Amino acid sequence: MLYDYLWSRNENRKKLIFKILSGVALGGVGIILVLTPWHFVPGIFFDTRSIILSISALFFGPIPAITAMIITGIYRLFLGGAGVTMGVAVVLFSGTTGLLWRYFRPFWKKKNQLWELAAMGLVVHIGMLCCTILLPADVKDETLKNIAIPALFIYPGATVLLGALMLKQAENWDNKKAVKFSEKRFRTIIEQATDALFIVDFNGKILDINLQTCKNLGYTREELLTMKITEIDIHPDDEKLKESFKNITTNESVTFESVHRRKNGTVFPVEIKIRIINLEGLPRVISFVRDITQRKQGELELSRERIMLRTLIDNLPVTIYVKDAECRKIIANKADLDVIGAKSEDVLGKTDLETFNNEIGQRGFLDDKMVIDTGVAVLNREEDFFDVNGIQRWLLTSKIPLADENGRIVGLVGIGRDVTTQKKDQEQILKLSKGIEQNPSSIEITDLNGIIEYVNPKLCETTGYSSEEIIGKHARILKSNAMPEDTYYDLLSTIGSGNVWKKELINKRKDGSLFWELVTLTSIKNDKGLVTNYIAIKEDINSRKEMEAELINAKEKAEESDRLKSAFLANMSHEIRTPLNSIIGFSELLADPDFEPDQKAEFIKTIVDNGNSLLVIITDIMDFSMLEARQMKIRKEVISTKTLLNELLHDFGKKACEKGIELRLDRSLESSDVMIENDSFRIKQIFSNLIGNALKFTHKGYIEVGYKIAGEMIEFHVKDTGIGIAPEFHQAIFERFRQVDTTKTRKYGGNGLGLAISKNLVELLGGRIWVESEQDKFSKFFFTIPIHKQ
Repeated sequence: MLYDYLWSRNENRKKLIFKILSGVALGGVGIILVLTPWHFVPGIFFDTRSIILSISALFFGPIPAITAMIITGIYRLFLGGAGVTMGVAVVLFSGTTGLLWRYFRPFWKKKNQLWELAAMGLVVHIGMLCCTILLPADVKDETLKNIAIPALFIYPGATVLLGALMLKQAENWDNKKAVKFSEKRFRTIIEQATDALFIVDFNGKILDINLQTCKNLGYTREELLTMKITEIDIHPDDEKLKESFKNITTNESVTFESVHRRKNGTVFPVEIKIRIINLEGLPRVISFVRDITQRKQGELELSRERIMLRTLIDNLPVTIYVKDAECRKIIANKADLDVIGAKSEDVLGKTDLETFNNEIGQRGFLDDKMVIDTGVAVLNREEDFFDVNGIQRWLLTSKIPLADENGRIVGLVGIGRDVTTQKKDQEQILKLSKGIEQNPSSIEITDLNGIIEYVNPKLCETTGYSSEEIIGKHARILKSNAMPEDTYYDLLSTIGSGNVWKKELINKRKDGSLFWELVTLTSIKNDKGLVTNYIAIKEDINSRKEMEAELINAKEKAEESDRLKSAFLANMSHEIRTPLNSIIGFSELLADPDFEPDQKAEFIKTIVDNGNSLLVIITDIMDFSMLEARQMKIRKEVISTKTLLNELLHDFGKKACEKGIELRLDRSLESSDVMIENDSFRIKQIFSNLIGNALKFTHKGYIEVGYKIAGEMIEFHVKDTGIGIAPEFHQAIFERFRQVDTTKTRKYGGNGLGLAISKNLVELLGGRIWVESEQDKFSKFFFTIPIHKQ
């Protein structure tokens, strides 16, 4: 009783104080046993303390056993008598033997429990017999003879019986604890379950529920335990439910769907699993109820999604199909069936080999097999075939491996886009593109804001821009600003209204040079008639414009030449007639005897001067003709510039002196001299024209002749302080027949060939000529020739 109720069931048995108190209780039992002995002779008695102490040590452990041994031993000492020594020894030996057995045989309860108890009982009581040596000698033998049989056969058996009883009690308690723990665990699991649980009898009376049942239905536990299951379950087919109950056995369960009603009257779908259990010897029905509201909603949503997905797939403009691992088509949308030209029953469950009996089927099947076997997708492969009407069509096909949740390929998904129209459009676009690319005209396409989106190679060739440099830029990148702004306003307003603008424009190349183009500019409209882009087709007319300009220039030059020639002939007529009339007139006067010799000498001088003038005119005309015909020869010789200039000063000095003009050499050159190699006659001819003009147009001041070295050239100059030349005539005076004053009443004479001849001579000698002048102030003519003629 102590072991069963005090020790085994008490959770405090591990505490020291509880162990000591347990030992005290066991000691009390030992005292009780000592008080109920078998008296052999006065002072010598026997009891079962050896059994209780050894069993106590084996089952309770050291502290309770030692406490019991101390209490029992002290009480035996207190009783005294002849057998007190043996009595105390038996107490100590019995308890110690039980403790040693517990220590050295810790697994004795695992198997052969009774044999372990018998062996320990025999050892304890053999020891008790040995303790008889502690009795007085006169009773020792008699006592041993009388207790030997009980000690060896009865006491060990009693030890086994007591131990077995305690083992049974411990086993019962363990079983009760296991059952209690199992019930507690089961209840905990049931209460924490997310599914509702009912236990009902065969009349439908609710016997037990879990917490989730109350949550699901809104009832309290007490309310549900007074109700029947039929008040909650509203199965749409009661007969079916009853049939399920009839067919159920203890070895199987039945699962079905139903509807439960909550306390507030709302209903919700449930999945019910029922089976028969044996509860306290009676058959009961246990029902697990799962709220499947979310699942039903999910199924409904999934159904809607499937319908929507199927609707979407069937109405997509692309072919979509699914094939299994055997390359059989298991799903095909409407577009796929339309492309094939067959019904669903003609293609579903079949491979391409079975659907098409030609090369197309073989090609499709091998493609499918490759994708499924290798797991490598086919993406955007262009395929052509002939439909049921014999029309060639093109598909852009992709085939993607389809894998299950384990990554194993179980088929493929195919997507195809009918690109027949696009293919034909591409061919048409290619033709147009080639036409644009190879067009001899420049073509430019811009967006509505004027940003260039396309240019053909001809435009790049014409403008000098690469396509990368010009695409993305505004069309004004080619604007030259050489056209009036009204031209561009007219352009924008014309194309903005959808009309065609066609005019000539001056545009600008990348290098900044300008060129002419004939531009045709119009808008590009989409299918809705909206303007999306502008296109410009440009024809390079620069050569034509240059030719036109050359023709106009040539015409103007011809007209100018005719005019100048007319002026020249009129002037030449005057220039020739004037000295010729003087010559003839004065020659006639020489024949008149009335004139004095002095007067006749003056007539002769006039005749000679006018003859020389006429000779100069004729010489100029001959030289100019030779220069124009490129027949003039250059005679090269070494010339001293100092000598050359001094001769010129001497030749023109008298005439300059007569006009009161200083003719001088540049003062910085008075002591210097440079030797050049060229034609001295032609150089003097150039100087003669320049100095002659200076003398003609200078009325006061001076005329200066000089030179300077400029690299391999020598630069001569003739400067005068005459009437000067207006800037607009600085270039014209070097042209043939040109004169500053071309009026019939002009003040200065001359045939207009001198400077033109000088210019041609300078260029023939390898140099150039130019003038610097300010009107009414000065004129300074420069010309260069090589120091060494090549």
